[in-house]
Amino acid sequence: LYYKNVSDTVFIGACSTTGGRNNSLNPRLLSKFHMIWMNPLSDQSLNTIYTSKLNSYIYNNFPNLIQLSNHLVNSSIEMLTHLKSTFLPTPKQSHYVFTLNDLSKVFSNIISTNSSFVQDENGFMRLWIHEYTRIFRDRLINESDRVQYDNLFLKQV
Repeated sequence: LYYKNVSDTVFIGACSTTGGRNNSLNPRLLSKFHMIWMNPLSDQSLNTIYTSKLNSYIYNNFPNLIQLSNHLVNSSIEMLTHLKSTFLPTPKQSHYVFTLNDLSKVFSNIISTNSSFVQDENGFMRLWIHEYTRIFRDRLINESDRVQYDNLFLKQV
């Protein structure tokens, strides 16, 4: 056993309070860090971010579908809110953590899709449904959760 002196070192840590989990940290550990908090973004802020992202893609590729972006973004944000409150993580379903990262994946995948695959409004809606289902529904582990998801999704569409 020997003593090693470490100097001029900075540690950076991050954590978030995800739904259904206990992320309590020892106060003795917390006393060694400077705490920086960030409030969750409001629905209006999320709407502005994702609408501008989707509008730029639609405007460049499908100018006649520009009115569709507000509906898709609003429905996506409302659906994420419902999913977060309905499907809480449990020990058996620890992967039921739905975040803004997932929502960003939906829009990133839509934007990265070759525009030749989408011909009209129905095609764009099918693309959005496919991406939302692939990101969120595929994570659900039993049929009752999938049926509940389908019912929530149909209310939004």
